[in-house]
Amino acid sequence: YPDYHKYIVDKPKYYTDLARANIPVVPFFRSTPDGVLANVEGFRNTVEKKGWSGIIIKPSYAGYSSGIKVFKNFSRIKDSTVEKAMEKFKKLGFPAFTVAEFVPTFGQHFEIRTYWINGKYAYAVATLTESVGKAGGLNVSDEDTFKSEGGKLPDELKKKLKEEGKKVIKAI
Repeated sequence: YPDYHKYIVDKPKYYTDLARANIPVVPFFRSTPDGVLANVEGFRNTVEKKGWSGIIIKPSYAGYSSGIKVFKNFSRIKDSTVEKAMEKFKKLGFPAFTVAEFVPTFGQHFEIRTYWINGKYAYAVATLTESVGKAGGLNVSDEDTFKSEGGKLPDELKKKLKEEGKKVIKAI
């Protein structure tokens, strides 16, 4: 539905709903390109106060890794680099973005996306993005799915993800 799509592409909104429902979500906060451009130092202070050494910036209204910025060591990033990223977000029409703590081990594990139709599990796609944080963005290094769907991933994990997926659907 259009309203649901509008909700889901504004990542901080559904991340907040997931967190309220006690569903694990990487630590995050919402910001805007204009807000950061007006106060880069304040943006840096927010990240520093959270104790994050690295961050991932995911623009709202983007998908499939479009526009994602990864700063593994944020303290080494120049203000001009942050400003350039914000100007690009503005140019591309991204009104807001999620800033999440960078998890260094992310690129060592599959990210598994489950797809649901009318509240029922349909299939899953797992991608491995070993190049997280390297120039060029989130290149897919490997793809897989569960054994029962023709892949190599254990179906025990599928069972757990389906249970968690039902909680997610209820929460959002």
